[in-house]
Amino acid sequence: MNKMKRHLCFLLTVVMVASLLFSVNAFATNEDQHEHTYPDNFVYEDEYYHAKYCTICGAQLLDPHIDENNDYKCDDCGAVLEHDHDFGDGFVAYDKDYHVKHCTICGAEVMEPHVDANKDYKCDDCNVVLDHEHYFANNWEYLDEVYHVKTCACGAAIYELLTKTASAMLAALK
Repeated sequence: MNKMKRHLCFLLTVVMVASLLFSVNAFATNEDQHEHTYPDNFVYEDEYYHAKYCTICGAQLLDPHIDENNDYKCDDCGAVLEHDHDFGDGFVAYDKDYHVKHCTICGAEVMEPHVDANKDYKCDDCNVVLDHEHYFANNWEYLDEVYHVKTCACGAAIYELLTKTASAMLAALK
């Protein structure tokens, strides 16, 4: 009987170990059964990380963004990183109503309406001449030996031959 108990205990031990091994393998995942294969390129994940995904099981590999060349773009995934916008030279005319400026780092665009606080018919920010009816002062100003000029506040001008010079030129042509 003792021999039988020992065999039975041995047999139960083998069954328990086998079932324990089977249950561990039953919960093993694909991840445990292969070496991950990732594509070459990272993809943007969020403002702090980019990721690669295993082509077999989809496991995620996260890495922080890197900007070793200080251009505010991630060297691995190309994401534009947080930065203060640099609008360079400021606004440029966009159309008759608006001007724009672009960030030299990320290309972000700011569009605003033209402003003419000093009433010179030019946008104070981009210097474009705004639509208006020209107003030319009544007084002619001497320009040179041939012309005198009237100027609008926007810079537009009308030129007229000086009378004496015009007469002298006509006489010279005869």
